[in-house]
Amino acid sequence: MCRLQEIPVEKRSSILLAVLFLLTADDKLWSAAKNPIYIDSFDFQKMNLNGINTDSYAIYQMAKTIYTAREYIRMDEIADKFLIGDQAFKAIIHSILIAKYGATVFQVKFK
Repeated sequence: MCRLQEIPVEKRSSILLAVLFLLTADDKLWSAAKNPIYIDSFDFQKMNLNGINTDSYAIYQMAKTIYTAREYIRMDEIADKFLIGDQAFKAIIHSILIAKYGATVFQVKFK
């Protein structure tokens, strides 16, 4: 998405990167979300969530939480293994790291 907009990832805000990361973490969610995404904003109200599952909805709510700085999903919901699957949980945790550290998260190398 950043390449399509011709903006280097390093120059994007950490919040925008985290939200983009989440919205692209699930194919059905991305289909619903990709049209109301602009260069530096997201229109969550225009995203049609019909047909997405519980994990996708949790990811959507976390994206909204990060973007607006208002709690749309609680930490106890995120941590509930019966409510949110492993992949969605990992995406949410990674998005929190991206929101805090920005593009440098993508450049970390593990030994």
